[in-house]
Amino acid sequence: MRDSKIDYKSLTKKLEALANKIPHPFWSFTILILITILLSFIVSGKESYFVNDSVVTRLQINNLANIEYFISLIGDMDEVFLYFKPLSVVILIFMGISVFQGSGAISAIIRGVSTKIPIRMMIFFIAFIGVNSNIVSDVGVIVIPTLFAALFQSLNFNPWIGIIVGYASVNGGFTLNMFIAGTDIILSEITNTVLLGLGMNATINPFSNWYFMFVGCLVIILVTMLITEKYTKKILKAPEHLYNMDYYNRNRLSNREKKGLKYLVYANFLYFIVLLVMIKYYNASQGISGLNIRFIFSNIVGIIFFYFTITGLVFGMTSGTIKKIDRIPELFASGITGAKIFIVTALPAALFVKVLRDSNLDSWMGILVSDLLLKIHMPPIIILIFFMVIVSLLNLVISSSSVKWLFIAPIAIPIFNTMNISPRIVQLAYRIGDTVTNCISPTDYYLPIMISLLEMYNTDNKIKVGVGTIISLCIPYTIAYFVGLAMLFVIWYLLAIPVGF
Repeated sequence: MRDSKIDYKSLTKKLEALANKIPHPFWSFTILILITILLSFIVSGKESYFVNDSVVTRLQINNLANIEYFISLIGDMDEVFLYFKPLSVVILIFMGISVFQGSGAISAIIRGVSTKIPIRMMIFFIAFIGVNSNIVSDVGVIVIPTLFAALFQSLNFNPWIGIIVGYASVNGGFTLNMFIAGTDIILSEITNTVLLGLGMNATINPFSNWYFMFVGCLVIILVTMLITEKYTKKILKAPEHLYNMDYYNRNRLSNREKKGLKYLVYANFLYFIVLLVMIKYYNASQGISGLNIRFIFSNIVGIIFFYFTITGLVFGMTSGTIKKIDRIPELFASGITGAKIFIVTALPAALFVKVLRDSNLDSWMGILVSDLLLKIHMPPIIILIFFMVIVSLLNLVISSSSVKWLFIAPIAIPIFNTMNISPRIVQLAYRIGDTVTNCISPTDYYLPIMISLLEMYNTDNKIKVGVGTIISLCIPYTIAYFVGLAMLFVIWYLLAIPVGF
């Protein structure tokens, strides 16, 4: 009888070889800048129209292939780079986590609370935390893979699994959440603006997709566990358990570590109290009554930076791993070193975003893709699936969810309305397509961070880490996420189950 087992190693090598033909993210963004400028020259003068706030706006492609624009781009380069939001987020998060990790707190926590943890249960926790991490915006894309890489290493386990599973569940399931997040609020507001501008007598709220999103999170978690068990573990040669008793006995907590963990608990408690006081003060100053955590959403990067820095410092000082305060700047510097690839890539990435916006090609492409739906005559559910596919492909080039929806919604919503498909269904279909390809997008802002992390934990000099490494390991998750969510969507749609309230 022939062996029907899949040759995972061979399959991954082929995928990696194919994907590694994609240039380094620095050059990918540089090439996209040149393509955008060239395309703006070719299609300059083209016009499209979109409706917003009951106003019909003419959209014209701006020709950027001229000396005046080049001069202005050079003059604005420093500000474009400086005010590129992901740059400051990455640097601060890496600096804070470097203190927490450098103090030895992660290793001590895991060794202090774990005995034998089945890999399936650990993957469940990573996926659960990851898919819900967008409640703190895209900070989770950085924090989750970084923390679980360090966690897995401290358990004598392959840290690459922590990176890949964390990145796939956070980024591939970014639009989903068991709680109401900023994504729900922003997209629903854009939808309502479009509905008002189109004169349609309908409105939605941030909870309009919540029923589906909650169940969708469970799908992402289960699919993540399945792909990790059947694919990633085989590729990265993971054992069944994180460590055995021999490893446990060799790594018992010292008295100093126990002392550090005790004070770490105190530090967490005090930090939480201080945070509550700040929230109360902020709400009072803004005239906000009742329980409102807007302060956390507005200041999440600073809150996370100080949390990891302060708690890491407390553990380090009390356990003896940080003997002098001068050690902190050194740990900060090590964090920045870990983010060096992203810092370098941030320049062309920021310029690409500016060039795309200045040309109006981002809006034009969104409208062009939406207009394709007008020429398709198929059952509504098939068109909705096709819509998801188009959005998922467009997401490989334009990563901003709100920008794409702002220009797709005015076209897609009235088209599907003629098929008696409600705006909340259209928005839901958009969100599925918008999220599943995040973790394989070669233009994703955080792809260089994942490359940096893989390089940081790469112990085999023969393995060259690149874009293809990430894509080859994440593409099974992307395919499975799309299939799982699309199947759930079809069932939900055919049974006419409410997607939210």
